[in-house]
Amino acid sequence: MNYLAHLYLATVLTDYSKRQASLAALPADLSKRPASLSGWAGQTGLADGCEESIVGSLLGDFVKGDGYDDYSTGIRQAILLHRQVDAYSNAHPVYRRSKRRIHSSYRHTKGILLDLFYDHFLARNWDQYAAEPLPAFTRRVYSALKAHLDILPPRLRQILPRMAADDWLLAYRDITNIGLALAALSRRLGRENELHRGLDELQANYADLEGDFRAFFPEIVDYVATLKDVTL
Repeated sequence: MNYLAHLYLATVLTDYSKRQASLAALPADLSKRPASLSGWAGQTGLADGCEESIVGSLLGDFVKGDGYDDYSTGIRQAILLHRQVDAYSNAHPVYRRSKRRIHSSYRHTKGILLDLFYDHFLARNWDQYAAEPLPAFTRRVYSALKAHLDILPPRLRQILPRMAADDWLLAYRDITNIGLALAALSRRLGRENELHRGLDELQANYADLEGDFRAFFPEIVDYVATLKDVTL
């Protein structure tokens, strides 16, 4: 999943909410809401320092079904919103256009490729979207995850030390690291797949995919900001 974009939107909405007189919570049954913009998670700014929204935005890739019930309100809402915006991204015309740019041989793994490609573009262009430098942001993310280590799924808890030590989120800026990440994902999937060749798709379609990202990302940021109007 595109961790960096999820985390960015979690923080954007939290910071936005601090400028509002009040902020409504997300609906408990978010799955019944109409689908809305992109495939990257946002958050409603429920925790001081954004720690719960950071943790919840990542847990959205690990917690399935109604497994979110055991978490705090802030984390639970971040997980639900993660699902909401993920679902809509598949219907967004710009996201669909990006998928069509990728060779048909990648079939069901096209979404995995786009997650990493879009994170690469966000990392490379971070200063255009955030005042906080990317290295400072990623340190804050790792700190929040370590502070909630006891509630992290085993897989995330296992990779966190390496993720922080090698600063995987910052590493997305380097196209070489995208290739390394895709090779690792290909091995982890087990079944036959072409992900290890995915960097070729990014290099062959770089300008067009970056154009898609630049068209898409401001829209999802605006959408996430509108979620201040939803009620529990």
